[in-house]
Amino acid sequence: MFCDSKNREFIPDREITDIFGVANKDVLGGISITGLNGSNKNFHVGKDDYYLFNVAKSAHFIRSKVNICVDNTFNNMGYYDHLIGIEYK
Repeated sequence: MFCDSKNREFIPDREITDIFGVANKDVLGGISITGLNGSNKNFHVGKDDYYLFNVAKSAHFIRSKVNICVDNTFNNMGYYDHLIGIEYK
């Protein structure tokens, strides 16, 4: 099942509102989604997750709703959670 392990959070039915680069050797880039309260929430993409980052960019450009999975146990990602999965709606 998508995102069913400990320390992972499943966030359903969101639109990726922004894609951004990050100046960190452990991070390829990041995404921003609209949170439940209307404010944006950011997630980093690991430095070797090119496929995941490209899927996120595609979802952003076609404005598709996605389910995402994040892991908050990576301390080298800085302040933001680590994006580990995207599933198109």
